[in-house]
Amino acid sequence: MSQLRRLLGIVVTLALATGTLITAGLNSASATPDATLTRYPYLTDLVGTRVTVNWATTRVNGVSSTGTVTWGPPGQCNLHSAAATRANLAVGSTTPPNTQTLEYRWTASIDLGAPGTYCYRVLLGSSKNPPPPPIDLLGSDPSPTFTTQEPAGSTQPFSFAVLGDWGQVDNTGANPNEQAVLAHLASSGVRFAVSTGDNAYNSGTQEDYGDLHQTTYQKVDNTTNPPTTTPVGMSAVFGPNFWTVPGKSIPMFATVGNHGLVSNDSNGHPHIVNWPQNTAVFTSAGRNAVTTYNNSSTYGAGATASIADSWYAFNAGNARFYVLTAAWPDNAWGTADPNMGGYANDYLAHWKPGAAEYEWLKNDLAAHPGGVKFAFFHKPLQSDTSSLRESTDPYLRSDTPEGGGVNSLESLLARNGVGIAFNGHAHIYERNTPHAGDSIVSYVTGGGGAQPESITGSTLNCHAQDAYAISWSTSNGGRACGSASAPASAAEFFHFLKVTVNGYQVKVEPTNSTGATFDVQTYDFTPVPAAASSGFMVDGYGGLHPFSVGNNAPALGAPVGGPYWNGVDIARGVALTPDKKGGYVLDGWGGLHPFKVGTNGVAPAMPTGGPYWQGWDVAKGVSINPDGKGGFIVDAWGGLHPFAIGNNTLPTKPTDGPYWPGFSIARGVTLVPGGGGYVVDGWGGLHPFTVNGATAPPAIGGPYWNGWDIVRGVTTTTDGAAGYVVDGYGGIHAFRIRKDAPPVTASVGYWNGWDIARGIGL
Repeated sequence: MSQLRRLLGIVVTLALATGTLITAGLNSASATPDATLTRYPYLTDLVGTRVTVNWATTRVNGVSSTGTVTWGPPGQCNLHSAAATRANLAVGSTTPPNTQTLEYRWTASIDLGAPGTYCYRVLLGSSKNPPPPPIDLLGSDPSPTFTTQEPAGSTQPFSFAVLGDWGQVDNTGANPNEQAVLAHLASSGVRFAVSTGDNAYNSGTQEDYGDLHQTTYQKVDNTTNPPTTTPVGMSAVFGPNFWTVPGKSIPMFATVGNHGLVSNDSNGHPHIVNWPQNTAVFTSAGRNAVTTYNNSSTYGAGATASIADSWYAFNAGNARFYVLTAAWPDNAWGTADPNMGGYANDYLAHWKPGAAEYEWLKNDLAAHPGGVKFAFFHKPLQSDTSSLRESTDPYLRSDTPEGGGVNSLESLLARNGVGIAFNGHAHIYERNTPHAGDSIVSYVTGGGGAQPESITGSTLNCHAQDAYAISWSTSNGGRACGSASAPASAAEFFHFLKVTVNGYQVKVEPTNSTGATFDVQTYDFTPVPAAASSGFMVDGYGGLHPFSVGNNAPALGAPVGGPYWNGVDIARGVALTPDKKGGYVLDGWGGLHPFKVGTNGVAPAMPTGGPYWQGWDVAKGVSINPDGKGGFIVDAWGGLHPFAIGNNTLPTKPTDGPYWPGFSIARGVTLVPGGGGYVVDGWGGLHPFTVNGATAPPAIGGPYWNGWDIVRGVTTTTDGAAGYVVDGYGGIHAFRIRKDAPPVTASVGYWNGWDIARGIGL
């Protein structure tokens, strides 16, 4: 009887004695595979019509072995074939008296050619002359089947699983709760899985990942006399009852966590070796490789680290998935805060603007507007765990000084339409609602199999953002926050998430190790454009021309009492009061000329305290504050000058706006209801500025005519969620702030080839 048969026989005996669920494991990886097989075939990198098949074997002595994968539609699993590449793999202890098992890992990335369901088998051959027949490594096991990725752009429903903080066993190599979670995941009907990190405990070594044959090794402690040995469990991922069960049919996109982030394995970093995602990385210009961070002046003395940087994106149906690195090794915090060092250095390495991953994500999000978007990263946006080192990561949030506000990861995701962030790190389950500002729904799913932890410490301290959370610990038992009830056992805590995408509807079904669901939520991410609105475009003579954006935009009456300089190109901007009952036309000297809208309109009071450059055509745009008490005029160099309306106090001058002294290039200004505003330059560049501590977020997707001074004004919708620039001919061009801009539905001002438009206001 082979070693695998003996191992599974022991597992069966133990299961009968303990009542542990083992059915799924035996059905998937029974004793029937060839003894040469050390890792059951598992799938990664399901992108388009491509998939990667991975497996491992013993090293065959005396022959140059070759690996092959065959595939085809169900019933024709050997219709096509492709050669696999081989690399060295070592699994087991290197410390005497243990011996390390030398294996080969095999990888084959195949293009299936067309969407559909396929089956496959893996073979081992040799280059002997004459060669013996190839060995079917699956023996009498049935051929695994899988379905290709849902084609990009499709609106057909599909499901995926999310799993975090798993791959941990006791000193016998067992974990019944993880085994049950993975068995339910295998039968859930999901197309693929994404992890939230920490995929193999405790260090993410190849021993932790393991294989089909080894369950423990003896760790030697040479500090004692005589040396002592301790049994250590292994094979928490590729053991016969763990990822082996779902992995043959459900491809994995694994997020990296702090466990397994650093490796000294001479055969390659285990995370990158075990979870190849070449197609996803290539098609999204991402990264899945080791990066060394060694600038002690940036990360603090002792913070040098070589880590597995893994970030990439892929499409499934009408959704885009972002797998990100948000982690730092526990032993390389340097001089950073002893509790927040891992978070601080991760921010500097990955999420400070200018960092490679931050800039990659910003560019990819901008290049893929619309649709549903998900993000997966290890450190949590919000966590109520009792462990300070696994609490909320302030360096990722949009509402903390550490996160940098509009420049934070959370803000970047929120402004670009990412609906849900899935996090791990904390060994709890927690669903968080968005907080104020740029924020999104976030989940902490850290219950895949690792040692569970408690929510808060000796007493509960549930965060207001925490809508539903559960935890389990031997000291505190079950605990709960929000609308949750405390679990009665560990089995009710361990879990994975099944997520179903149906058009813009997303259903999240947490499923525990008993198979029961809890806290099921459905989200609607149907795009909602910014508010419909109406306003005016002004020409160089002062003529006001109505336009509307969005359906059912409120009708405005005709302007009454405004200035008009027939044949004199001197008007430079227009702004409406918040109630749309009146406004001002700006002339080039800085003069503001009130008008009312419609017969029942009210012209605003004469401005006070504003700038005036008599005889000097330097004023270029005007905007009124959302409170209607004052506003700002922008000059040609980008200087912002406040004015008050009537007897109101002069507004506080903006800060950190653009300024080009001596260069006449600023062409308009707008203030955003959410705070701050933008100056637009003549080429279409939109430059945020701050008012009273509130900064407008970077605008997305506007027009840009490099080197051509053609832009003449800028405005934003009444809710501050989107905006428009106007060119000199009267063309109106949308940009996004937090939502898609409504289309222009009516406009009477367009002068093709005649640069006469001078401003725009909603």
